[in-house]
Amino acid sequence: MAHRFLALAERPTGICIVNDYAAFAFMVDITRAGIRVPQDISIVSHDNQSIASRCPVPMTAVSHPAEKIASTVVEMLLERMDGLDTPPRTVTIRGDLVERESVAAPL
Repeated sequence: MAHRFLALAERPTGICIVNDYAAFAFMVDITRAGIRVPQDISIVSHDNQSIASRCPVPMTAVSHPAEKIASTVVEMLLERMDGLDTPPRTVTIRGDLVERESVAAPL
């Protein structure tokens, strides 16, 4: 991903990356090429694993409340198993944005 980013004639000023480890690898590769985080590009990752706070530039991340997701799925499954015949539904569970130093205001 970093190689494609570095090859762009016009680079975005921000990127959201699928997980903390991929974002960390991206950060390392682009900083080795002289790109500064967050001065040249802001990076937001997903998961908010412990690595996010330990990156060379602590990374802003979106958390995924795995326990809440799992308990909601189990609750819905148990309702079905108990014979509760409710219409299908969508449950939205949002993570939290954990702000750290990898994001700057746009220029």
